[in-house]
Amino acid sequence: MLEVKTPEGWWRARVIDQKKDQLKVTYPGWGAEYDEWVPPKRARPLQRELIPAGTKVRVEWNGE
Repeated sequence: MLEVKTPEGWWRARVIDQKKDQLKVTYPGWGAEYDEWVPPKRARPLQRELIPAGTKVRVEWNGE
């Protein structure tokens, strides 16, 4: 898994094909119509933040 930079921010993606200077990615949970070829400079390893078990967190969903 990796993340791809889009105008909306970084989105989780998976590489499904590769050629010399491009990666074909798919976005889990989205249809194949969103699959795209991207240059490697738009991709980065998946950034995960580990939060200890039991930590209280606030979640924003749809602006709330």
